[in-house]
Amino acid sequence: MTMPEARTSVEVRAWFWWFVRSLCGEGTLGSTERNVLGVLPVPVRSALLRAVQEIDPDALESLDVRRAGLHAEDGNYVWVHSWRFAGGDEPTVLRRTARRPSVALELVGSFLEEFRAWQRAFLSLLRLATEQGVRQLRVGVTGASLPVVELAVADALATVERASEFYGITVALPDIELLCASPRHVELAPFVSQVYRDHDGTVFVDLPRTPFACRVENRLPGQGIVFLDGWQSGSSETVEDSWWLAEQSLRLAALQQRPVGLRREVLDFFARRFFRIPQLKEQQVTLIQRTLRGESSLGVLPTGFGKSLVFQLSALLLPSATLVISPLRSLMRDQLLNLEQNGVVTAVAITGSDSESEKRAKLEGLRTGRYRLVYVAPERLQIAGFLRELRSVGADHPIGLLVVDEAHCVSEWGHDFRPAYLRIPRLRQELQEVAGRTIPIVGLTATASRLVRADILATLELSEADVVQETTSDRPNLSYSVHTPADLGASEKEHALLRLLGERLPRTLRFTPNRLYFSASPHKETGIVFCIYANPHGKTTLQEGVHWVASVIAKHLFAERRAIPVHASTPPTRCPSCRSPLWRSGSPHECLKCGHKFEKPVGSPRWDEEVARIQDEFQRNEHPMLVATKGFGMGIDKPNIRYVVHYNLASGIEAYYQEVGRAGRDGEHAHSALLYRPPHPDCRPQIAAALGEPPCVVDRQAYRFYRCPFGLATLCDYGLQARFIRGNYPGVEEDTEETLKYWRFVREGRSIVVRTSQDDEELTRVQLALYRLQLLGLVQDFSLTYQRLTEVQIDAVPVRDWRTEDVLEGLRRYLQRTSVVLEQLSNGSSGSGAVSDLSVAFEGLVRQSRSLEREELVRRAVTILLTRVYQVVPPMRYQMLLNELDYATSHERGECRRLVLLARFDTTPPPDTYRCGFCDVCVPDLVFPPGKRAELPLVDVGLEELARRLPELLERYDGERLRAFVEAVERRGGVAGMLARVTTRLEQEATNVAALYLAGALARRRPGREREAWGYLERGIAEAIRQGLSREALLVFAEEAAELDALQTLVLLTGTGGPFDSLEGRQELLEYAVAALGEEAFQTRLLLALLASERFLQQSEAILLPLERALSRLASTVTFLEGLRERMEASIVAGDGEHEREP
Repeated sequence: MTMPEARTSVEVRAWFWWFVRSLCGEGTLGSTERNVLGVLPVPVRSALLRAVQEIDPDALESLDVRRAGLHAEDGNYVWVHSWRFAGGDEPTVLRRTARRPSVALELVGSFLEEFRAWQRAFLSLLRLATEQGVRQLRVGVTGASLPVVELAVADALATVERASEFYGITVALPDIELLCASPRHVELAPFVSQVYRDHDGTVFVDLPRTPFACRVENRLPGQGIVFLDGWQSGSSETVEDSWWLAEQSLRLAALQQRPVGLRREVLDFFARRFFRIPQLKEQQVTLIQRTLRGESSLGVLPTGFGKSLVFQLSALLLPSATLVISPLRSLMRDQLLNLEQNGVVTAVAITGSDSESEKRAKLEGLRTGRYRLVYVAPERLQIAGFLRELRSVGADHPIGLLVVDEAHCVSEWGHDFRPAYLRIPRLRQELQEVAGRTIPIVGLTATASRLVRADILATLELSEADVVQETTSDRPNLSYSVHTPADLGASEKEHALLRLLGERLPRTLRFTPNRLYFSASPHKETGIVFCIYANPHGKTTLQEGVHWVASVIAKHLFAERRAIPVHASTPPTRCPSCRSPLWRSGSPHECLKCGHKFEKPVGSPRWDEEVARIQDEFQRNEHPMLVATKGFGMGIDKPNIRYVVHYNLASGIEAYYQEVGRAGRDGEHAHSALLYRPPHPDCRPQIAAALGEPPCVVDRQAYRFYRCPFGLATLCDYGLQARFIRGNYPGVEEDTEETLKYWRFVREGRSIVVRTSQDDEELTRVQLALYRLQLLGLVQDFSLTYQRLTEVQIDAVPVRDWRTEDVLEGLRRYLQRTSVVLEQLSNGSSGSGAVSDLSVAFEGLVRQSRSLEREELVRRAVTILLTRVYQVVPPMRYQMLLNELDYATSHERGECRRLVLLARFDTTPPPDTYRCGFCDVCVPDLVFPPGKRAELPLVDVGLEELARRLPELLERYDGERLRAFVEAVERRGGVAGMLARVTTRLEQEATNVAALYLAGALARRRPGREREAWGYLERGIAEAIRQGLSREALLVFAEEAAELDALQTLVLLTGTGGPFDSLEGRQELLEYAVAALGEEAFQTRLLLALLASERFLQQSEAILLPLERALSRLASTVTFLEGLRERMEASIVAGDGEHEREP
């Protein structure tokens, strides 16, 4: 390996041996509260526990041993996934041994006390031997526990071998002969050695390749051996400490050391060492290899795939620190708990709940190298003080890898956009300046639509070639069902939930209710109920919140024998008398538990601690169930979640699919049930025609008072979710005024103060406004300062010398990035058709910019930018919701639930005839045979090819190709799946004309979806006219839309401003209709009548215009004569004085 000139081979080798100690576990593995055996690598730990079970079966209450065949290497792998000592969790083993003597537990104690010491001593000796060129090394030990020292040496040898290949540093290892005098646990050694070496009939693939023998001797020879006994004494610690300190001076010089031996077998070795898995998956290997080579990547991998393992293992294999930007505190905590369960002790999270001293201690741990994996929330990147501290730390111990977890939050088009993520590129640049080298960045997400993916790539400065993606997202062990209260024979939604939990789920999962809910802790099976509200108190929303649902389950399912824990990021406000979160707002408020009436509720100041406690307890299986908001679902890794119940529609099908993915991560059968209150039957057609926007948010009074225009006593779940969209996007004018308000704050140098206790969403709105001002080149940067727990101060740096040209250029880039047609601006030509309305607005702003006041220029630029946002984002959000409703109602069309999901998220959509046999459409009673899994769809080569062509087809509108595509899909019997795929694209690009055409054409070919088909085609024609598509392009739309409503199609095509809004255009439309449909077709006759009336009007105008002009001249003459007469009369009156005159 080529090393930097300033570094000698001596320095590299010194660094190498330091890093080998780290890979062996020095500073990376340790005993933790959740895993007292965490100091041992997983293979050693597994061998020890399996041996204990053989030696003393009563010592362990449970032992989960797992087996897997290895794909990359010939052989099997056996490991212990979980265990429980008799009488409690993770005992203090030595204390247990003293109370109840046990040889097996004594052996455990010896491993905990001696394994690391023997390994450290042996590594130091091995280093000296390799430096001196020793070819055969005989090592003598006295009084050691034979199983401990044997496994310590074997494990160290194997680690040195793999580390040597990994970093491309040749190490000539001597043959090893280990001679043990007066050893302890001699009779136990065969048990331990056997289970360590033998893995279901094959030799353990991770054994050392270096010749290694271990023998018991009555007396050690006096010469020819090196004694290790002294390394156990207290004085050896001084030697080791001095060696450790000496290495610190060499670490920084070697931080740019990059691994070169990245074979899958080597990576699998280290993965098995630190994590309870048999081997890495293909995409994990690819991502880790890219990361270790210093390349940036975006990993799009399904839920439960093991995305976090990619950066966690990379962090342990790199000498520098890894900074992980994670959106939720619960997600950070969950990953830290799982690392702790594996014994990894070099990870930490810096959060807002840390005291100043705790934060300083964690940063100091990062500076000294104690922490290799540091989690922070994206909002922390906006805190100026933290960034200064991070840069200072990076100067001493540079950040070597930047990770963006849940990367879809980067994109404004994603369903969980967090403005703070947009600070990441600048952070990376600053850290690279400190480190003096490029820092790779890895983004990870479960789902990323095309537009979201493009936005992520642009923000993180990646390319399409950097994307690593799994081809299928299906989890065949998950079964699906959808329920309404009426389906479950209940009049109220909460009664339906109880019936679902108490009857349907136990039957479907083949568990008794006692095992599923009422058994003693720890619970073998657990579940999650998702709700949409964290802290609601309105008449309509209270009963949809987590606290209400948890109380209903506790009261009726558990007969109040236990409380059901709640997980929500927003702290509940409570009754000041009884502290219940169940109160209804009003004047005054009223507690539903104690009846107390009050004016002001009290807060929950220790809610973060309570949530952390609940999360820990749920991870330890102390609760059978958790009621949570969606935040808990993101990234949680708990293997035994047997069911996920959605008590409402999620924000969209993508969010729903992610949340469903929390279940069944152990590969066993798990069930996902959606329970929702559907829209009124009369509302459904209107929702379909409006492409998702329901009347209850369009009607101002209905929106204001949570009222259903069709008379439902309570808003349906679709309406509740639509209210979120309407609330986040109140209107261009309102958003413009708010953005300008914050612009004035910035311009005048004033801070913006947000009180988060009063409005948690205001902080996001402010950040969005400042982000849009950044896009226009008006704001340079902004930072957050948390003044107290409930108050945030935002300080923005304005661009003082901004120019009109900069604002226009920023706006132009934004419009082009979001696919607005700006042919005149990019090509200098007028194009062939009408132009985009935003193009016209932009062009007008360019022409008038020099004469506008600066405030007015900013206002109009912000208005155009927000107009584009509103053209794209709200329709996308409604499409997401509409697509989930499509999933929820698939049984009405006889479509398998899985077909709808796979069509959206897999590479190839299944054919219309696909049945998974594992959902309520395929098996209505949800009683599946034992061991059942979803049937895999047969691969249709023709459909596969059509699906492969679809992305390219949607890149630009080509009517003839689109029409041929629809015909081909229909012939292959793949209409339902392809329709789902196309409508998913509309979640990403609501104004994609090609997708709108395909959605309309495909929906028209599905029974009962005519209204929906018309909605897509109507919006497509309007969008095509707005984007300036040619007459020929619109005629393809006309042919499809006229099959549904010929008259309205003509109205749309001949509307004001379109290419057919002229006599010439209508004549062309008539000629097309005659050729395509025939003279007798209804559409043709309609056009003919329209043209005849227009010609009559034109002829009438030709006749009437001269007459109108003559009458106009006559009227002028009469007016002149009347004026002359009046002047003459006035003259006569003046001449006669006081004499009267007859007429």
